[in-house]
Amino acid sequence: MSRANDKGNEAELYVQKHYEAQGYTVHRARASRQKIGIKTITVSHDIWGCFDLLCKKPDEIIYVQVACGSKKADKEKKILAVDIWGSQDRIEIWLSMGDGEWKIYRHNGQKKFIEVAGILRGGKYYELREAA
Repeated sequence: MSRANDKGNEAELYVQKHYEAQGYTVHRARASRQKIGIKTITVSHDIWGCFDLLCKKPDEIIYVQVACGSKKADKEKKILAVDIWGSQDRIEIWLSMGDGEWKIYRHNGQKKFIEVAGILRGGKYYELREAA
């Protein structure tokens, strides 16, 4: 796998462990590699084509898209195109900003994501605002 894929896998695993530590059962969609001729390609198996993680407790489900860098607009567009979300669904985009800092965006239930809902820095989570 390429360095970009390794970086993405590491980021997904980090977020997965974060939610498992909070008592969630986490399903992680994993890409597979397929050989076509002399080339090997990576095939995404994202949940509904847009989520890397599904985090579940008996009374809660969180759908999470994990990305490295400044890909928020692309990820947000992909998620909003699915348009099956109810008020009970919690939808997040986690962006790794490097140096152990994460920005967490939450869907507000009104066809958009609020600005940064929280920051995870050095393993400590800071809630900045609640989704409306």
